[in-house]
Amino acid sequence: MKDPTINRIRSIRHVISKEFQHNPEKLIKYYIKLQKQFQRKGIPSSISRRLISL
Repeated sequence: MKDPTINRIRSIRHVISKEFQHNPEKLIKYYIKLQKQFQRKGIPSSISRRLISL
């Protein structure tokens, strides 16, 4: 069974990965930077981790 929400999430993740040439090191650095931005805005890390995983 195909889930449109899961397909959309996978599509977004692919686009983000492509922006970093599918390079895991570059991608991880991007996610770490994004997490730091969320922390500065006062968003708890448990929520930011869930947002980043979208």
